[in-house]
Amino acid sequence: MARPRNDLLDRLLYAALRVVACVLHCFPANANLITARLIGNLLYLLDARHRRRADELVELARSAGVRVGPSDTAATLCRAISARTGLDLARELAAYESARFGGGPPPPPWPRPPAR
Repeated sequence: MARPRNDLLDRLLYAALRVVACVLHCFPANANLITARLIGNLLYLLDARHRRRADELVELARSAGVRVGPSDTAATLCRAISARTGLDLARELAAYESARFGGGPPPPPWPRPPAR
């Protein structure tokens, strides 16, 4: 069961993110890209659970022969793996997104494609 939302905390977080967005609009795009890369690297280092999950998906994609690029998302990789191997990853992707964005329980490991 999901935790109840704290309205005050949600509003403060929204206000803080709006201020950050306004500040970022004051700088050129290249500076914002550098900032985004730094934030992404920091989150990668600090969020071990999601890092392991992402690394498992990338490893699964590579073992299935799917090319992995820096702009690929979990949904993109799942569709490519499904097209390549015939595995239906819709349930695993929904569990992953629920855990990542909706506060759901941790999803099970990604399934392995059958050896050909």
